[in-house]
Amino acid sequence: MPTPDLNPAGLDLPPGAGRATRAWRWLGERTETFRSGLATLPAWPLLAGIVIGFIACSVAGRVVSREKMFRNFSRFIEPIQPQTLFYPTASELVSYVDHKIPRDKILVLVGGASYFRGTGQNNGELWTRELQRLLGSDYAVVNFAIDQAGVTSFAGVAFQILARHYPKMIYVSSGSPVASDAIDGGDVYRYVFWDAYYKGLLPSSSPWGDQARRLAQQQRRAADTQELHLGKWADSLTYSCDLWTFIGYYGFFTVWSNRTVYSPFRAWRYYQDADDPNMVQRQQDTRHNLEYGRIMEERGRGFCSSGLNQDPTGKWVPDQATWDRFAKYSGDMFPDALKPKCLIVLVRGNPYFMQTFTAQDRQNLETVYRLGQDALEHLGFQVLTMGHDYTADDFVDAGHFMPSGGRKLAKEVAVHIQGVFSPSR
Repeated sequence: MPTPDLNPAGLDLPPGAGRATRAWRWLGERTETFRSGLATLPAWPLLAGIVIGFIACSVAGRVVSREKMFRNFSRFIEPIQPQTLFYPTASELVSYVDHKIPRDKILVLVGGASYFRGTGQNNGELWTRELQRLLGSDYAVVNFAIDQAGVTSFAGVAFQILARHYPKMIYVSSGSPVASDAIDGGDVYRYVFWDAYYKGLLPSSSPWGDQARRLAQQQRRAADTQELHLGKWADSLTYSCDLWTFIGYYGFFTVWSNRTVYSPFRAWRYYQDADDPNMVQRQQDTRHNLEYGRIMEERGRGFCSSGLNQDPTGKWVPDQATWDRFAKYSGDMFPDALKPKCLIVLVRGNPYFMQTFTAQDRQNLETVYRLGQDALEHLGFQVLTMGHDYTADDFVDAGHFMPSGGRKLAKEVAVHIQGVFSPSR
C-alpha cells in the first residue's frame, strides 16, 4: 500500500511542518514494512505459544492449589473475603488446613457467620483463640467463619472435604433454630461449593449426592446461575481461579475495588487484621441508636413466634407444616455420615434488645429454640443452645460478642467438644 500524500493540495505549511510531514511519512513506511513482514510469518508459532502458555498456566494452577495459602492467618478479615472481590477456592481452603494441621490432631473447624468470625473482638481476643487454649494441644482450631455465611456456606464445603482427611474432626457452626441453609451455601458463597463439586472433591453417595446433582442440573438451566456452572466446570480443567487467587494474594492484584483506590495492585497478603481500640464506645453507640434498637426489638419479637400459631383459644402451638419443612431442608444440608461430626450452635441475641418482650414472647422464644434443637438432633446433628447466662455487656450490638461473650462461648463449646472427642477415644 503506497504511503498517502500528507499535503495533497500543495498548501503553504507552517515552519517545521515539513519535518513533521517527513516524520509521519517515515513512520507510515516502517509500519507498512512491519505489516508486510508479519503477514509472511507462519501462524503456527503464535498458535503454539498460545497453547503452551495455556497448558503452563493450567499446570501452575494445579500446583499452587496444593500450596499453603494465607500468612499469619487467624480469621477471614474483610480484604480476603468475596465481598471485596477476593474469592478463595475450595482447594485453597483445604490445602491450608492440610499443610497446617497434622493428621493426628483433633481438627476443630469453625464456620458460620460473623458471630463466629469474631466481629466485636480484636485479633488477640478472638473466641477461637480461647477455644484453642481451653481444648489444649491435642486439638487444632481453624476459624473459617466469614461474614453472612450459613452452616453449609464456605467453611461447610471445606468440612465435607476435610472429614475424609482427618479421622477425628468436628465442624462447629453458628446456626438458626428456624432456618436451614441451601446445599450449595446460597448466593454469596455457592461458588465455593460448585468449585469443589466440579473438581470431584465432595461426597457423592446417595441420597445427598443425588440431590446435589439435581440442583446442579436445575441451576445450569437458570439464567442467573448458568455462567457460574460453566465457569466452575471449565475451572475444574484449568484451575485458573486457583492461579489467579494465588497471584493476587502473594504477587499483585488485578481487580479494582473501592477499597483499593490508592493501591489497586497491592497483594492481599499485605493487609493485616487491625485492632479497633474503640470497641466499648461502639457498644455504647449501638445502645444509644434508638432507630437501631427499635428495629432489633421488632425483629426479635417477630422471631419469637416463628413456627408457631395461635389456636382458637389463643394458645401458641407449633405449626407442624413449618417444622416439617425445616426438618426436610435441614436434613439435606450434609450427607448423613457427616451430621454427627457437625455441631450447630444456636445463637441467642443480646438481652439489651429484648426489653419490650412480654412474658409470652419469652416463653415462645424458649419454645422455638427447643423445637429447633429437637429437630436438628433428630436428624443426627449435635446441637448446643447458648446464651442463657449472657448479659448485655457480653455483646457489642444485637448479636456480635464482646471479648467477654466470646470467652463464654468458647467455654461452652470446649466443654461440649471434650465430651464428644476426647484424645483418649
